[in-house]
Amino acid sequence: MADRPVVACCILCLAAAACDSGSSRREPVLASATLGPAGGELVVAGGTLEGWRLEVPPGALAAPTELRVYAADLPLIVETGVVPTVAASSGFRIEPIGLELAVRATLRAPFLPARIEGTAPGNVRLRQVRSGNAIDQVPTAVDIATGHIDGQVRFLGSYCSAREIAVIDQKALRSEVSRGQPMRVAVAIELTDQERATLDGYARGRSTPARLVLRAKIVLQAAKGRQNKEIAEDLGTLQKTVGLWRNRFAK
Repeated sequence: MADRPVVACCILCLAAAACDSGSSRREPVLASATLGPAGGELVVAGGTLEGWRLEVPPGALAAPTELRVYAADLPLIVETGVVPTVAASSGFRIEPIGLELAVRATLRAPFLPARIEGTAPGNVRLRQVRSGNAIDQVPTAVDIATGHIDGQVRFLGSYCSAREIAVIDQKALRSEVSRGQPMRVAVAIELTDQERATLDGYARGRSTPARLVLRAKIVLQAAKGRQNKEIAEDLGTLQKTVGLWRNRFAK
């Protein structure tokens, strides 16, 4: 996924077209690798995080960097206005903490289907815990058969899989599972503070063109992990319109 270095350019394109657990504890390193500008993989071969994988694309790192992954105890986060959520996997920490990748990496993480009993079977989120706050994103893929989810990450830090309230269409999910295929969901959107502030300004601006207001609101809602159907219903627009501008911003 391409980087977005200049917020203004991003917004013009739309118009035109979490625990930083800086822990001092030294848990055993589950996996480590020195990767550089050419990219590569960091893989956990066994234990509770077996199957965990971070795929770093070319251009994500400016110089050779040692990446390490540890097991991490993450706090239970109770979100405002949402039912308390429960960790659906062991937590993990990717170091160096806070390192920002120039291009998003693909993270494959395990989850325990038994932990999400009582919600839709595929209703699991990739959660980053940063400074005591939970930042959830909808996975790009949910593989219930193997108990793994895929997500896009830009910042290294502390993550886990987490149960969420039911938002995934269960009929579609059953159809995917019956064919033995992973559940595909909308691409996740992550915003920097600057991007969020700029989009908020467009969404609230009285003199902002209506089409730009709509596009800004779509991206802001998508960044909250909401599905296209929900966003379309709330904003009174078409689901395909939401998908269009979500995907364009993500690129």
